Amino acid sequence: MTAVPIRILLTGFEPFGKAPYNPSGDVAKALQGRSLSVATSLGTRNATVMCRILPVEWVTAALQVQEHLASLQPHIAISTGMGKDAFEVEQVADDERLTLIDNLGNLPSSPRAVASVKYATALPWPAIERAVVAAGGPIKASRDAGGFICEQVFLALMQVYRRQGTSRRLLRAGFIHVPNDEFVPSVVSRAVVEAAILGRYSSARWRSDEPTVMLLRRRVL
Repeated sequence: MTAVPIRILLTGFEPFGKAPYNPSGDVAKALQGRSLSVATSLGTRNATVMCRILPVEWVTAALQVQEHLASLQPHIAISTGMGKDAFEVEQVADDERLTLIDNLGNLPSSPRAVASVKYATALPWPAIERAVVAAGGPIKASRDAGGFICEQVFLALMQVYRRQGTSRRLLRAGFIHVPNDEFVPSVVSRAVVEAAILGRYSSARWRSDEPTVMLLRRRVL
């Protein structure tokens, strides 16, 4: 019997505010359709990355990530958002909602300054952090996804993960912030991006002659 290929859902965001680009969206576009070899307890399996871009909107972003999970049925789901000066594998999702305006000019319908629920990530964050460091990338530990749209998407993702029954299909899920050019005015290599997003699951590596990924709001891939 042929093994079912592993499906990896990767989401990023559209540009926020007046910024022309969003590095998380650049990451998603760069890895769209990427084929991997994933080591599992049953041996090596083929995997494909399916990428989607989410709106920076309080209500719609969370709904869309849940719709993508339902329609694509991924085995691994990783959402990304724009961070500051390093990759941050978010360790905890919560329902904090700060009074911040989204791309539609809306505030959250029910702001919450103190979280009432918290869910641990289902990504192997220590291993991912080690992979980023080994690839020469910047990394910071984080237990706070920010209380904005990133947090909303992370929470929605973990709620779907936790609601699964005994026949669990979604095996890994979590959120990673990627650096942006306001804090890191240089090119982040594609090898580092793979280490951060896919390094824990991929036995393959980029060739040295492949192009870099520009995690820069002012530059196009």
